[in-house]
Amino acid sequence: MDLTGRRKLTAKAIELSPSEIVLKRWMRVPDGAGGWLDEQEVNLPAQTFRVYLGSSSSKDIVKDGGTLQINNREMLCPWDADVEIKDTFKLDGVNHRVAVVNPVRYLGEIVSLQCIIEEVV
Repeated sequence: MDLTGRRKLTAKAIELSPSEIVLKRWMRVPDGAGGWLDEQEVNLPAQTFRVYLGSSSSKDIVKDGGTLQINNREMLCPWDADVEIKDTFKLDGVNHRVAVVNPVRYLGEIVSLQCIIEEVV
């Protein structure tokens, strides 16, 4: 199977359980006069990803008053998705942060992006 075929398989896998996600990213914004404004949180255009429970589905965090269990999930993204570590988003009323972005490659070309996302409390 060639690169195009593998990318199509990724798209089909995402279509099995798609989620429209609007990522938020802190970035410098141009001021229009050749300089930069302070960092601002920017909403990126909506993208379609697949969010699912991964192999490392939870972790315990010790907080004041006890231990909290955080659910980690994974996210499958197309090869050309605009996703970076520390991007945040809300899905089903729960806040998430992208912790890891792993490009999956075939013959040196990116086929898909596999991300680990953390629930943010």
